[in-house]
Amino acid sequence: LDLENNGIGIEGAKAVATALARSSTLTELGLGQNDIGDEGTRAIAAALEKNSSLAKLFLYMSGIGAEGAMALAAMLALNKSLTNLNLNWNEGIGTGGGQALAKALEENSTLTELIVSSSNVGDGGAMALAAALTKNKTLAKLNLANSDIGVVGANALAAAIAKNSALTQLVIRDNVRISDEGAMALALALEKNSNLTTLDLGYICLGDVGTKELAAALETNQTLTKLDLSYNDICKEGARALAAALEKNRALVELNLNYVYIGVEGARALAAALEKNSTLTKIGFCGNRDDDDDDDGGGSVIAAALMKNKLLAKLNLSRTDEGDEVKQGGERARKMRKVHP
Repeated sequence: LDLENNGIGIEGAKAVATALARSSTLTELGLGQNDIGDEGTRAIAAALEKNSSLAKLFLYMSGIGAEGAMALAAMLALNKSLTNLNLNWNEGIGTGGGQALAKALEENSTLTELIVSSSNVGDGGAMALAAALTKNKTLAKLNLANSDIGVVGANALAAAIAKNSALTQLVIRDNVRISDEGAMALALALEKNSNLTTLDLGYICLGDVGTKELAAALETNQTLTKLDLSYNDICKEGARALAAALEKNRALVELNLNYVYIGVEGARALAAALEKNSTLTKIGFCGNRDDDDDDDGGGSVIAAALMKNKLLAKLNLSRTDEGDEVKQGGERARKMRKVHP
């Protein structure tokens, strides 16, 4: 049932809750962008304590605060059917709401996906969720993008990842305070983790120092298939480290390096690695800028690498500053290999 962006408000949410408490067949409910607030959320949560059929609940941009999050948390401790909960862009949830949801995850055994991005859970919420991950055995996807998380929160999540055996996807992009220090902790966790397949670290103020640590982890990690490092301060040294890792890694399928600063030298290093890599099928170089490099000679290397690499299906070189030779090389490769942009 999709009621998203219909202006149902608090009273409408209460009416839906009454029906939901009696329903035995409804499996999905979309209430996003309805400004139901904490009062409406409490009604929905109370209904879900009785409902045993709903699997997916979408409450993004609903004006939910800490009280609403706490009501949902109390419900999660009792509900046995909900698998997906989307609370994106409820800025009032805050640390207190995040901590309540985390506590519920310690007891809940059915939820597989939780989205609390852009909800200001902060380091306190991240630490609580990390603690929950050491006990929870079912949550597979956690999205904490744009959540005001810094090094402390990232370190806590890293420690949890090193022990957790259920989580497969972690999104913590757009948390600019994580920086290299937080990324280094996450890199150490990747060396121990054997189940995470997707890690999104876009726009966290990651530089070459943290990138080198992540690259070192990729040399031994055998499960991560998708890594997003876009919109970061990665320059040629970080690119060289990633290139070295790609020569050894046999798991990574997608690598996003859009809008970083690898320049021609970094592109050439990565191109050389593509000649040896046998798993990568998608790589993004969109919007790459040059840090201090005026050399134009990377295009032919990229083209040559793609002619030897038989798996890469998608290459994005749009809006690059590496010079015409890089772009022309990519275009030649696309025409000869039919590589998709």
